[in-house]
Amino acid sequence: MNVERVHSGALRRRVTSRIPTEHGDFQLYLYTNGSDTKEHVALVCGDVSDKSHVLVRVHSECFTGEVIGSSRCDCREQFHLAMQQIAEEGCGALVYLRQEGRGIGLLDKLRAYNLQDQGYDTVDANLLLGHQPDERDYTIAALILDDLQVRSIRLLTNNPLKITSLRTLGVRVERQIPVHPTVNASNVHYLLTKARRMHHLLSIADITVLQDELATATSWHGDTLPSPWDDNRALRHARAHRTSLYFTDERTISIQEEELPRVEADQVVVQTLLSAISPGTESLIYRGEFPEDMPIDESITDLPGTFAYPLKYGYAAVGQVIATGSEVDAEWEGRVVMAFHPHESHFNAPPDTLIPVPDDIPVEDALFLPNMETAINFVMDGSPLIGEHIAVFGQGIVGLLTASVLARFPIASLVTLDRHERRRCASHELGATASLDPEGGNLQELLREHLPNGADLTYELSGSPIALDQALEATGYTGRVVVGSWYGDKRASLNLGGRFHRSRIRLISSQVSSIAPRFAGRWTKARRFKTAWNMIRQIRPSRFITHRFPIHEAAHAYELLDQQPGEAIQVLFNYQA
Repeated sequence: MNVERVHSGALRRRVTSRIPTEHGDFQLYLYTNGSDTKEHVALVCGDVSDKSHVLVRVHSECFTGEVIGSSRCDCREQFHLAMQQIAEEGCGALVYLRQEGRGIGLLDKLRAYNLQDQGYDTVDANLLLGHQPDERDYTIAALILDDLQVRSIRLLTNNPLKITSLRTLGVRVERQIPVHPTVNASNVHYLLTKARRMHHLLSIADITVLQDELATATSWHGDTLPSPWDDNRALRHARAHRTSLYFTDERTISIQEEELPRVEADQVVVQTLLSAISPGTESLIYRGEFPEDMPIDESITDLPGTFAYPLKYGYAAVGQVIATGSEVDAEWEGRVVMAFHPHESHFNAPPDTLIPVPDDIPVEDALFLPNMETAINFVMDGSPLIGEHIAVFGQGIVGLLTASVLARFPIASLVTLDRHERRRCASHELGATASLDPEGGNLQELLREHLPNGADLTYELSGSPIALDQALEATGYTGRVVVGSWYGDKRASLNLGGRFHRSRIRLISSQVSSIAPRFAGRWTKARRFKTAWNMIRQIRPSRFITHRFPIHEAAHAYELLDQQPGEAIQVLFNYQA
């Protein structure tokens, strides 16, 4: 079968041929890209067109490993293991990119080998040759997957940077599937560098132990060591390091490298992929506007103590379990999990404090679980009724999620308010009847237009004490006002001497650390999380992400939120850059 297809842009599908392999029959699609003389390939098993959750490997060529059979890397093993898994599934694709040596070419790759023989690791060898540690570009892979009309993928990789790069290029990566390496005497340093310096999702501890045992053991026969995943029940005595974010003073962020504590028998090690900033709470911490000696959050194990500098904070991290203690079920390894944990690259945790991310929910959407649970709690406390008129003050991320949930109720109208235009536009897109500027000169007139009898139910989620007075003014007779904002040490000055005195308005305090007693008997944490996951599937909140920062540039993220809050809605940290 010969088919030539011109893709949008420079990519061209030139020919398609049946290729029988030891793993089964594949269709080989050959592509060229503009003036680039290199030919790229997709090996396709089954029908991937218009399919979701397709098993995919994006693989870069390795002449030394795949052709000569060099044991300095694990590329050949990864290639054939991916082919085998795709064939066994009966549907999938391996995209083969012609970018030798992480993009530096065969000549400099061999020069890097010589430097490695002198004691340099793969990262430093590349740097000494004037290259970046990894110069690969996945644009062609994204174009090929688009040409194959693949809707979403499960990616066979240990490289979080590959996941991030493909997502940035518009590929919907639903899940990461680990590719377990074969460890031998020649590649153990290479694998450790991948794990330690390039943050690949490999078990640093087990590889380190195997390295130590190789140096001292007399029972090994030949070069081949067992894979760390053959017996990965205990991390023994190895230590690893992590990158942690600290609030050390007002408007001062410190990124520190520190030793990761030894994993206990009942714990797992999680390598963080992404974490999300809670803009309201973390801005208060950043500015020092928290009440002293107040417990941080008594309901979250990983947030002990009281608000005081220096302070680790954060409660929305998604990562992958890379190792397990001896008493933990081995099935936990490789799982993508959500954790209520501060911003740091690795952490140890008992499995019962982790929430497995459903396979059909992308990592970036999973980050919104804590705030979606908060939004659900607000909605439950407000108990909206059919046909009610509802107002929501504040369209930060929690306000947007709350409005997103409310928009799915059979209510009469949903009016949102926020002083930032970007948030008001997002509010319109999610289904608000109107989104108003609370600082506009004709606010009262607009509120009367949209809420002629006042709101039946009002939410104050802006974090601004001034907005609470506005919320009371916007609420009608016998209406309810749910206060979900945390004001820190800021005081709210309210006008309670006017219409509030006779309007029988109810003020309801709400937040996520506890649930209203009337729900406690039936609404378990598991039920709330299940409901939150379902709402995440419907809303796809990753569309509210406006900024992504490497963890080492965290100070710039907080400066943005502090000085230009109208530019950002949801800000993420990634740990692979």
